[in-house]
Amino acid sequence: MNIEISKERMLEMAKKLASMDFCPEQRVFYKNILRMVKADTEGRLLVLPCKVGDTVYENNGGRCQSDKWISVDDAMPAEKNSIFAKLKGTDKWNSIMWEKTSDEVIVCIEFEDGTRKTTVAKTHDGIWKLDTRILKMKVTHWMPLPELPKEEIND
Repeated sequence: MNIEISKERMLEMAKKLASMDFCPEQRVFYKNILRMVKADTEGRLLVLPCKVGDTVYENNGGRCQSDKWISVDDAMPAEKNSIFAKLKGTDKWNSIMWEKTSDEVIVCIEFEDGTRKTTVAKTHDGIWKLDTRILKMKVTHWMPLPELPKEEIND
């Protein structure tokens, strides 16, 4: 069963749990859940404890800022509502539509024979969408597109 809960409702539920009279360990647990939900509703990145040498990503308006490849097993690009999202659940919804979409990112694709290449792709409802229709390949890693060059003004 897939139940969607609004961020506001999650925050309300987390506040209730954090304020209940539990044993000290449970109190800490529920207060940490409250911190995570608050960070998410405010669009902030919550950085969990990490080891020296770990890559820490900055969530900048849904863009993960890093110059390193990110394994699809570790994270997927952030998605936002698509232009079709408001039609979901109505009689106008169509099977070719998607509710969520990501920005374009650079991806590494691996073919059945083990060879790899890079291209640009995005996700629709968590599924990779590439411009090319290549069978028997999979996306293994991704990274955000670099910022566009700044236009230099010559006097």
